[in-house]
Amino acid sequence: MNKYKKYIPNLLTLFRIISTPFIIILGLMGYIKAVIVISIICSITDLFDGKLARKWNVVSTYGAKLDALSDKVFAIGLTACLIGKIHLLIIVLILEILIGLLNLYYFYKSKTIESLMIGKIKTTFLFTTIICCMLSIFYTDIKFLSYGFLYSTINLQLLCLIFYYLRYYKIIDKSSPVKETNKKENVSLIEETDKTIEVSNLIELAEKYNLYDNDSKL
Repeated sequence: MNKYKKYIPNLLTLFRIISTPFIIILGLMGYIKAVIVISIICSITDLFDGKLARKWNVVSTYGAKLDALSDKVFAIGLTACLIGKIHLLIIVLILEILIGLLNLYYFYKSKTIESLMIGKIKTTFLFTTIICCMLSIFYTDIKFLSYGFLYSTINLQLLCLIFYYLRYYKIIDKSSPVKETNKKENVSLIEETDKTIEVSNLIELAEKYNLYDNDSKL
């Protein structure tokens, strides 16, 4: 049993990714109750995969990447399946996709995964918004609450895009070889300038002591 323990957390994570297409299809078909049931099951797997990995000491970089990917896919899937009921969610969906692409680009450039606190807060608001939107379909009295979380989530997503861009640009800019190239070019330019100054000084010295003949070569 012990040799299979390292696979169980990742299998729970994969379950969320595999379930997402079914959630989208069921949501678009109007089976919101089925979506809620599957979402609850997926949320439980999200709760246990990390805890089991730490408990069994099988935490891995691959598992962390897979977990981050599954959370993003799961959130986008849930948002997409509710667009037909609450049209404002299209803005949330577009912004979440942009954030995912920015994270993917950063990982491609730096080969590291980094999460900011603003991103964690945004994710909490996003899932709270999704839950409220689902409940508002059956209980219209709380629709005002879902819209409140909706606008808050959109603002947090915009902040995330700004913070992630500034953070990632700063890190990638530091690791860029362009600066080093520019330094070398500047040093070469200074050396060439110094040489030019030295030659000019020699000509002036030669002219001063009548050692320079305009018709001859120096």
